[in-house]
Amino acid sequence: MSERATESVLRSPGIPHLLTVGAFCFAGLALLLPVSPAWAVAGGADEFGAGLVTAVLMTATVLAQLCVRTTLRTIGWPRTLALGALLLGLPALLQSLSDHLLAILLTTALRGAGFGIVTVCGATAAAALAPRGRQGAAIGLYGLAVALPQVALTPAAPRLMGTFALPAIVACGVLPVLALPWTRSLGRAVEARTDAPPAEDGRIEHPDPTTTVLRRILLPLTVLLLVTAAGGAVLTFAPQFTSTPTLAATGLLALTATAALARWGCGELADRIAPRPVTALLAATACAGLALIALAVRADDGAILALLTGLLLLGAAY
Repeated sequence: MSERATESVLRSPGIPHLLTVGAFCFAGLALLLPVSPAWAVAGGADEFGAGLVTAVLMTATVLAQLCVRTTLRTIGWPRTLALGALLLGLPALLQSLSDHLLAILLTTALRGAGFGIVTVCGATAAAALAPRGRQGAAIGLYGLAVALPQVALTPAAPRLMGTFALPAIVACGVLPVLALPWTRSLGRAVEARTDAPPAEDGRIEHPDPTTTVLRRILLPLTVLLLVTAAGGAVLTFAPQFTSTPTLAATGLLALTATAALARWGCGELADRIAPRPVTALLAATACAGLALIALAVRADDGAILALLTGLLLLGAAY
C-alpha cells in the first residue's frame, strides 16, 4: 500500500479506534487459539477433544455472525462492540479455573460468539469508515492490525506453554476487554457515517440487505470458510507437527507473518483489480500449501523445509 493511501485511510474519523479495538480483540484470540486445546489436553482430553475446542469456537463464531445485524438494530453499534469485546475476553478468566473439557468448550463457545460479533463489526466498520474509493485499502490496513497480534502471540504460544503455567496463559486471553475504552467512540463514528435514520428510542435502524448480500458473496464466502477452517486446524495442531517448541514457533511465525503481509497487500490490490482471479489463485495456493504440510507431517524430521514452505503458502492464502 502506498504511503499516501495509508495516510488518507488513517486520517479518516474512527479508523484509529477501529485498529485499536481490532488489535486488542484479536490478541486474545491469537493467544488462546493454540493454548485452549493444549489446556484441554492437560486436563485429559485426547486429540479429538483438542480439535473439538477449535470446532466449537468456529461454530459459535458463525452462528453469532448471523445474529449481528439484529443485535446492531436492537442495541446499536457502541453496545454491540462492547458486547463482542466482553464475550471474547471475560470467559478466558473462567476457562483458566478448570481444565475440564466441558468447561473449556462452554467458555470457548462464549468466546466464539464474541469473536463473531467482532469480525462482522470490524469488517463492516472498515468499509463504512474508509474514504471514498479506498475501501480495499482500509480493509487491508485493518487486516494488518488484526494480524500483527497473531504474528506476535500465536508463534510465541508453544514457548510460553513451556515456560509458564497454563492457567496463567489462558487468563491472559482477557486482553479483548482492554478494547472497551475505544468501542463507544468507534460505534458512534460508524453510526455517524451510516445513512440509516435513528429509531424513536435513539438507536440506529439499519436496512435489511441480507438476502442480496448473501447472494452476491456466496462464492467468496465458501472459499473463505474452507481456507480459514484449514488455517484454523493448522494453527491448532501446529505445536504437534514438530518435535521442538522452537520449530513449532518458527512454523507458526511463517504462517502468521505471511498472512499479515498478504492481508495488507491484497487490500491495495482490491481497489485496483477484480477480486475473482486473485481468489482463484489464492485458493490454489492454499491447496498446495496444505498438501505440502500433509506430506511433511507424514514424513520424518527431514521434511522441515516442505513444512515451512507449506505454511508460507497457506499463510499467503489465509
